[in-house]
Amino acid sequence: MCDGYSGYNKVKTAKRLACRAHIRRYLIDAIPKGKQLDYTQPAVQGVMYTNQLFDKEDKIRQKYKSPDAIKEARLSQEKPAIEGFLSWLEKQNPARGSRLDKAVTYIRNRKEHLAT
Repeated sequence: MCDGYSGYNKVKTAKRLACRAHIRRYLIDAIPKGKQLDYTQPAVQGVMYTNQLFDKEDKIRQKYKSPDAIKEARLSQEKPAIEGFLSWLEKQNPARGSRLDKAVTYIRNRKEHLAT
């Protein structure tokens, strides 16, 4: 399993995943100074979605132990949060070259792997 690093393109058996920690970090970096609690800020909204996903993951890992059960729980329990996040993502139109633009571009480039 690997993230989006292009060096893994040569590894035919590599399975792409979207690292939610990297997604969250890009969004945190896009929050304007002093606006960390301003829920009207798109980057704050994005962080809230990733926080939901991390919270769901923690609860799933506490409840299930086998990899198959964890995967099944992820697919069912995280789906609404992922769908909400992707819907939020599609509505974003940040200023070109901004930190939010960088975050949105990063996420969009990994969108197909987000739910895996």
